[in-house]
Amino acid sequence: ALPLRDLLTSAGAKVVMTRSTDKDVYGPWADATTELQARCDVANEAHADAFVSIHIDSFANSSIDGITAYYNGKSANDLLLAQMMHQATINSLSIPDRGVRSNDFYVNVHTAMPSVLMEVGFITNNHRVQMLTSSWAPKSMAQSLFDGLVSYFSAIE
Repeated sequence: ALPLRDLLTSAGAKVVMTRSTDKDVYGPWADATTELQARCDVANEAHADAFVSIHIDSFANSSIDGITAYYNGKSANDLLLAQMMHQATINSLSIPDRGVRSNDFYVNVHTAMPSVLMEVGFITNNHRVQMLTSSWAPKSMAQSLFDGLVSYFSAIE
């Protein structure tokens, strides 16, 4: 997320991070709903144009891998944002495609703006862990997400 923030800021975007460290937004010992709502509140209070949540998935079967873009169709542009972010990532990285999927993830439902939750691979897949922890992966992943956001904002203008 930090390299993506840097790319967006360099391009002139105003970026509001829900967090820039591995600490909870609401505070320690908050339940999951309270923490997730705190993240949504940051975006909603900033009147953000888009909300992007970046995750690394896990699964008991270590052979499972891939990129998935999750959206909730609460606005006309949620699906478009997910499609653009997903396509840009698939186009630039050699990661299996798990598609664009509708869901009711808390942050996608409770943000007022178009939102996407990007799962960029599986931490339980040894090949993906090697890639994600390489020196080049964070910047490459950020560039692909940046390209997706540029495509999205170009499409809605």
